[in-house]
Amino acid sequence: MSGKIQTRLALLAALAALVAVVVPATLAFGSHQGGISNPGPAEYVFLRLGSTDAIVFGDQTETITGRNNCSATSFSGPDLLNLTAVGGSVGFVRDGFGVRSAGDGNGEPCGRVEADDGEALSVTLGAAMGDYLMTAIDVDLELKFNASVDVIFKHDTAVVARIDGWSGTGSTDDGPDSGDLDNFRFNSRMEGINVGTSTVFFNEVVFDPTSGAVSLEGGSDGTDAGDLVPGNNWSQFEVVKGFDGDINCGQTDPLVEAGVSTSGDVTMHSEDLGEGWLIAPNCELKPYNFWLEDDALAFVPELADSSARYTIEITVDNQPIVVESDGTISSLTAVYDPEPALTFPDGADESALQACLAQPVLDTGAEGYGAFWTESDVGLLPAGESACWYHASVEPTGEGVGTEFWGIYFEDDPGFSFR
Repeated sequence: MSGKIQTRLALLAALAALVAVVVPATLAFGSHQGGISNPGPAEYVFLRLGSTDAIVFGDQTETITGRNNCSATSFSGPDLLNLTAVGGSVGFVRDGFGVRSAGDGNGEPCGRVEADDGEALSVTLGAAMGDYLMTAIDVDLELKFNASVDVIFKHDTAVVARIDGWSGTGSTDDGPDSGDLDNFRFNSRMEGINVGTSTVFFNEVVFDPTSGAVSLEGGSDGTDAGDLVPGNNWSQFEVVKGFDGDINCGQTDPLVEAGVSTSGDVTMHSEDLGEGWLIAPNCELKPYNFWLEDDALAFVPELADSSARYTIEITVDNQPIVVESDGTISSLTAVYDPEPALTFPDGADESALQACLAQPVLDTGAEGYGAFWTESDVGLLPAGESACWYHASVEPTGEGVGTEFWGIYFEDDPGFSFR
């Protein structure tokens, strides 16, 4: 996503609340085109099998023992990768991981994932990886018996992308291990399953053979070097620092932090991946970051080549009240921050935010909800605007102070900052 151009809105409210529920004539807000980068640089987790068996991430090493005793495979050290089996338990023989099921013993079949037995092998990021997510893999796979493998990419158990029927470079032999002749690199930076233009973030990969057998290996069979890290023939898992959350069509996420006076509930209603506006279940998951402090909130989603429509309900507590002699609520004002950072820097530009031209359909179960949010133009935005407010009010909580409530509609990939 680095270098992609996306629309980003940021909103700052110089918020002082008032004594009555009033909607102001104008606020200050706007939109901005700017590049939004990945949350962190790419790093790599390596599965290294051979003279020593280990999982390596930076200066952390998780050691593996039990390569020739399939029933006693163990991992020690930081929990970097987790291997789990479908149809049995994780097996490890020679230089390959597979599934140990009834009748396998401690021999070669224990180190293979076999289609005939309904087996699959899953690799997930371990607890020591914290909030990292995977963005690509380049792994060493041994294929046997004319193997064909479905490779399934998941995020928190939900399938986000897949490649079905992968078979290396063609047919594979039925004999014993033949070194690099039956080992292949599976190298994929997955793209979205709907349109195929958006980088996918995932934390699990499943290897599910539909014929033959497959082993997950780590470069010991003379396998060619990978492409993610040139010159390195271990299995490679590219990771980046993760996001604060992820959101999909029809989903509402709370943006809260203990002890902070500002909070929000953001809803993603529909998404355009390049072929028109979609609603659930046809959207792609959008990861996001958010930032909160007293009188300030920012929300920045990340997904290249994707636009979305959101509403956000924002609450700001403990705001001073300013009411002019003519009843105007002068304290309900706002400006937007055109910078891509999750803050509101000094010297930010200001632009007026106008009222929405109509009210959005907010109830996901309401008749006409889908038709409204998949229109080419929902009819809410004034000309040239990327956001508008559809309600703004204040409830007094004490003398000269109150709690402000904002309802704001915005399009594309904005961030909000209230202060």
